Amino acid sequence: MVMMAHLHAGEWHMSEGRQRISGVVLALVFLGAGLLFVGIVIVDMRAVQTFVAQAQTGSGEVIRLEEVSSGDTSPDTYRPVVRYTTSDARVYEFTEPQSEYPARFRVGEQVNLLYNPSNPNDARVTVYTELGSNTLWLMGLGIGGAVALFGVLFLFRALFGRIPPPEAA
Repeated sequence: MVMMAHLHAGEWHMSEGRQRISGVVLALVFLGAGLLFVGIVIVDMRAVQTFVAQAQTGSGEVIRLEEVSSGDTSPDTYRPVVRYTTSDARVYEFTEPQSEYPARFRVGEQVNLLYNPSNPNDARVTVYTELGSNTLWLMGLGIGGAVALFGVLFLFRALFGRIPPPEAA
């Protein structure tokens, strides 16, 4: 985007109209990014809640730890590979998508899990569907909401030249 500028007393100045347009564009970028972030978190929350509501509980054994390379100087992380038996006595293995350093589980450790009875390959260790996800969701909602709020405040400032005062109670 090319901006018109005028040289005045040795300084560059944008016209007031261009400043307003730039402010509105910046505000809409913040607002859109914040709402997109909130939307992604809500979609993820709903997916996990749907999985948990339809899942059956079970237990399994960590049969190995899969190393996940970080590709840089930080330490590699590890995710458990779990073997479990469904209620109809079929044996399955799955790799937990979450990885951590240091490894949370040891090979041979028994873990509680949830699995989809209509697709037993879709399984999760229960510790990853509980507190950890909730904390990340709250952080995501907070960050996305704050970015969207800044977008609204920037939009008011760009359109009206000021931020509206809070309503008197």
